[in-house]
Amino acid sequence: GAGLTGLSGMPSVRDDAVVRPLYETTRREILTYLRTAGVSYREDSSNAKSLYLRNRIRREVIPLLTQLVPSSTTALCRLADLCRADDHYLDQEVAVRTASAVKWDSTGAWTLDRRTLVDLPLPLQRRCLRLLLRRSDPHQRPPSFQRIERVRRLASSPESGCRVDMKVGAIVVRTQALRFIPFPTGRRYDRRHWDADAPCIPIPIPGELIWPGTEQRLQVQLQEYDRRELVPGQNQILVDADRITHALTIRRWVPGDRFCPRGMGGHSKKLQDFFTDMKIPMARRDRIPLVVAPEGILWIVGYRQDERWVPTSLTARCLVITVTPPPLAEGTD
Repeated sequence: GAGLTGLSGMPSVRDDAVVRPLYETTRREILTYLRTAGVSYREDSSNAKSLYLRNRIRREVIPLLTQLVPSSTTALCRLADLCRADDHYLDQEVAVRTASAVKWDSTGAWTLDRRTLVDLPLPLQRRCLRLLLRRSDPHQRPPSFQRIERVRRLASSPESGCRVDMKVGAIVVRTQALRFIPFPTGRRYDRRHWDADAPCIPIPIPGELIWPGTEQRLQVQLQEYDRRELVPGQNQILVDADRITHALTIRRWVPGDRFCPRGMGGHSKKLQDFFTDMKIPMARRDRIPLVVAPEGILWIVGYRQDERWVPTSLTARCLVITVTPPPLAEGTD
């Protein structure tokens, strides 16, 4: 639903200093002035096309409302003014109540104290999440009510470790907080790589799944780390279980993906460049699954593990991630 924000209409002055000086002037008043002053003007030809919903509302719905209730246009404008004032007040109220509960970092990620969110009145819970996501990407369309409600319900439940994907990032519901992690480069997903044919699939821990469209079966086990018994290979990696969030997913690569290939001393590399260096054909790249945690990519399956999550001498528990049958990689880590 549109809510107060949608009913508020366009502001006469935007936050980015754009001003609409004729915002409160009616079309009839403007045309009367132009004719009286003898000023010529141009009209966008698209305004006459009923193809656009906004034009049908302007040319069909509004005249009908005016015919039924002559003061309807004035009443609608007054409603927008009232909603705009209420909307602005509620935004400020949320900002005050959550000021000390939200922490941002340089990557655009944020953490919201879970108890603070749950203690807010229901309308402010939804507004808080919507405002944070809008700030994460001001140019993106607001998240749907259904997604906001899903996050809110998870935060209010005993659940933890759950993940909800938004258009520009993912929200992970942890025990004490909600953590928003932007997708690589903070960009919208390219729909050529992120659609129904390239899903982001949760990986059960422990458990297994089959990568859609292939025969590759991915298995995940959580166990104590013993470097003498557990040896990684091309089709199996070990991940320090206490350094990542246990909300793993498997997906295809998207432009902007980066990781720290094992053996490069922790240096970051674009996944696209890695594919090029490995001479992996474009047609094959979309068939290579990635195992991903909220903190980053864990494994280019069958090719290279990320250096950051490799077990160390301090590791107590590890995730053993295995793929069978062997993927298409040849002679890699």
